[in-house]
Order: sequence, then structure tokens, then C-alpha cells
Amino acid sequence: MPVLGVIPARLGSSRLPRKPLLPLGGEPLIIVVTRRLAELGICDRLVVATDAKEIANVVQEAAFEAVMTSSDHATGTERVAEVVANQEFSSFNSILNVQGDEPFVAAAAVRGALACLEGGDPLGTAAGSLEPALVNDPSRVKVVVDTRGRAVYFS
Repeated sequence: MPVLGVIPARLGSSRLPRKPLLPLGGEPLIIVVTRRLAELGICDRLVVATDAKEIANVVQEAAFEAVMTSSDHATGTERVAEVVANQEFSSFNSILNVQGDEPFVAAAAVRGALACLEGGDPLGTAAGSLEPALVNDPSRVKVVVDTRGRAVYFS
């Protein structure tokens, strides 16, 4: 089952402008995220989807692949959908969407999401428990799951 990894990235974050290019451990955040996903060895092909030439240049200078997308997307997932709709990527059975601000994404989370797909689910989402003190943090995405662990809704 060929896996396409897509990392959406944009410069226009309202909470932290130019976030993908901010340094983390001496490298731009987007490179840390891309390298992390590449090191997991899960993706048959890995691309960064962006509407910013500056991000694309940084990604390509680090020997990774960038795909230019529209600047009209409201979410990273919409950006991923644009990439997946491209005929060039039609041979991939599984799409791994890792947000561009997840430098410490756990290998177990990624493998777990892919295992859902391999098991026949149409969608696999990595989620974990949240510390009670973080429940009211608006910058934390929350998911409610049913008894089978399937997402009911996100907030």
C-alpha cells in the first residue's frame, strides 16, 4: 500500500507568523518536521505543500520535495486535498497528513493511523489523552471518540 506523506505549511499563521521558518534546534521548523517524518521510513514519497515560495525554497535547499498550492485554503487539510487531487499523486493508496507544526510527532501515532487504513478504515487519525489542565486551551485540538475509538467530532 503506497503511502504519500503530505505536510501542509503556510506563512500566514495568526498566532505565530512565519511559523514554518522559525528556528527549532538551529533549523527551520518545517525542515525539522519533514526530517522527522522522513526518518520514520513510512512514506514512499514525502512532500511539503505550501503556497509560499520562501517555504518551498527552504524545503528544496534541504533536499526535500515541495509542491506549490493555492493560497485560498482555510486549513492544512484542504491544502493536502489539493495535492492529492493532482494526477501525479493518483497512484498512492494512503495519504498521511502531518501538520507542519508537529516536530515531535510520535512514530507510534503515525503507524497507528496507517494501521487503521490497512485494516480497512477509510480514515485513521492519531489522537491521545489530554492533560486536564489543557482542556480549555483553545490552541489544542480536541477530539471526541466513540467506543471503537473513531472520531465523532473535533473542536
